[in-house]
Amino acid sequence: MRASCTIRTLLAGAVIGLMTASAVAQAPPGFSPLDKSNPAASRQDSNLKPHPTPPTPATADKLPVEKIKLPGGFKAEVWSSGHPGARTMVQGDKGTLFMGTRIIGRVYAITEKDGKREAKVLLQGLTQPNGLAFKDGSLYVFAINRVLRYDNIEDKLDSPGNPVELTDKFNLPDTVHHNWKYAAFGPDGKLYVQVGANCNICELNPGIHAQIRRYDADGSNMEIVARGVRNTVGFDWHPVTGELWFTDNGRDWAGDAGPEDELNRIAKGQEGANYGFPYCHANGVPDPDIKRPDPCAGVVLPAPIP
Repeated sequence: MRASCTIRTLLAGAVIGLMTASAVAQAPPGFSPLDKSNPAASRQDSNLKPHPTPPTPATADKLPVEKIKLPGGFKAEVWSSGHPGARTMVQGDKGTLFMGTRIIGRVYAITEKDGKREAKVLLQGLTQPNGLAFKDGSLYVFAINRVLRYDNIEDKLDSPGNPVELTDKFNLPDTVHHNWKYAAFGPDGKLYVQVGANCNICELNPGIHAQIRRYDADGSNMEIVARGVRNTVGFDWHPVTGELWFTDNGRDWAGDAGPEDELNRIAKGQEGANYGFPYCHANGVPDPDIKRPDPCAGVVLPAPIP
């Protein structure tokens, strides 16, 4: 009897394990198998596609800067070109412009001498090193699965050497989806880091994903300053109030009419507040796929537009 029960238990466990492995295998890379996206129900145009990206960067004379509409007194011009995939920028104390990428795994360094700018590949072979921050001569590089610090980097652009490994200190999740990092030092000297949702729309662990964190520069004393943030692609601090303002890219496949993306702020005394994901979006729009009673109760809604 016991042997039979044991065999049945082992078989059941194997079947469940295979089902779980199958669910994970069928999910897109980096997505949670609990993703509740339902494109067919959204009535969203499935034929929409992004603009094609050329395999090589356009030369400066091919960039249509003259078509950019700007307010009076402003002008757009090409400052540097020839470095594909650049997505984030941070400037060093000596004027070096560091640029992170998502897809091609590079970090660039752009220097200027005698009015001429030179771009070089500083680092390569990393997994989406999108997050860059700079402080006291050190460049912090946040990839999906690593956190690195390069000290005195502007004196070593030709040979950065081995970095200080901070991956274990920051203890960030290494799932891919919405986890390309944005990082910046705040006016309090703390290092703020985004941790996006590992799905389009799903219920997740609010202690791990969909948040903005802050740390001491060495990765210690982690605090969560905002929860329910699906995917912020940039943040900054108000120069007078010191409040943190951040964007949040909303979910896909909820229909052509919305919900809209968000611009949020963390008011004084609201550190750790909930900004809605995955239950509530935009100015109080309940999610059509992930439902719960009073989905927007206690949620901090986006900043009002003046």
